[in-house]
Amino acid sequence: MRSKRDYIDGLSGMKRNIYFDGRLIDRTDELQQHCLDTIGLTYDQAQKPENENPMTATSHLTGERISRFTHIHQNTDDLHKKQDMTRMLCNKAVWHEAEILCDPAGGVVATFPHEKDFLNPETKDLLLKYTKRSPKMSAEDQAQFRRFPGDNLCSATGGINKVGGYHGGGSPIRSRSPSPVSTISNRAKSWCATLPA
Repeated sequence: MRSKRDYIDGLSGMKRNIYFDGRLIDRTDELQQHCLDTIGLTYDQAQKPENENPMTATSHLTGERISRFTHIHQNTDDLHKKQDMTRMLCNKAVWHEAEILCDPAGGVVATFPHEKDFLNPETKDLLLKYTKRSPKMSAEDQAQFRRFPGDNLCSATGGINKVGGYHGGGSPIRSRSPSPVSTISNRAKSWCATLPA
């Protein structure tokens, strides 16, 4: 099994055939760093003993341990393990992305005034005055800059994206202990009965 370092070292010896913005770059160019880190993470996770089951498989061709990414599925168990592996990697990425955004942004993303407040003649001037932090950037641009992490972290769409990213392949808990269809149907009927007509 290769490590992230082995993966990157292997790329550095390969032919240059990647173009970025019209110019030929190395496969390990710093412009590729995000991709290298993401793919490299899969190699590092496969090295951990606790991740051996979802991240690796025994090759039906060689009998050796290989990455599940390169394994040809032989049965439904292989398919389920591939799904578990994908969930495990995606869940780490979804919540880690939110953490990366949230940490430097601070609480202001949740408490920043709504865009309509900036358009209101009674509050506009005060908001522009007190939300401006840098004299090198207009108050309007600073407000837009603050809205980006807020939209990603605090909006309905941001929440939907995070929950969808977590449960995209199906709920991790639900897939381990599926309920019979009749139970799910009864729950849905009970829930619908509580909704206003």
